Amino acid sequence: MLNYSEDRKIREKVFHDDRYTDDPRQSISIFYKLSESTKKLYHSFIEKDVKGKKILEYGCGNGEYCLKLSQAGGIVHGIDISPIAINNALEKARYLDLKANFQVMDAESMDYANNNFDLIYGSGILHHLNLKRSLKEINRVLKNGGEAIFFEPLGHNVCINMFRFFTPKLRTKDEHPLLNSDIEYIQKVYPNTYFGY
Repeated sequence: MLNYSEDRKIREKVFHDDRYTDDPRQSISIFYKLSESTKKLYHSFIEKDVKGKKILEYGCGNGEYCLKLSQAGGIVHGIDISPIAINNALEKARYLDLKANFQVMDAESMDYANNNFDLIYGSGILHHLNLKRSLKEINRVLKNGGEAIFFEPLGHNVCINMFRFFTPKLRTKDEHPLLNSDIEYIQKVYPNTYFGY
């Protein structure tokens, strides 16, 4: 019998395999455009100095952004729970003749050595995971002095909550936007964290 954690990961894998096969979010992409200015700010922090840096995208999906950073001179790795997403990413890398290391991997138990990456980033990933386990893993594989940059939905955002209420099929039953208690936990474990709302 599977335990809750294993069962949750299977649900996430199935959900994301479906998403990267036929993404239902494309039909409502107008709603995602509302966050474009915030997403640009997020990208500006990541892109400020990538040349020669070892970088991990934590939940890379189809790998488009990894490949952009590879073009900019980053030594790029991407992990995702979805084999379909990783296959798509590998095909794009081959087609564009770009170097990037894409692997199917459990974000809560990564196969990387300690102190491995200069930069770890992710968008809409932490709220799918066990936060304590994932932050411990991020900290383990991040080099001393490295940076971790994440873009996540917040549970105290009224607009996000309304959007989530009207679009329940766009997410798994296990995920939740980051709550104030999650933010307090992050600040407790990583007191140098900066939150941009």
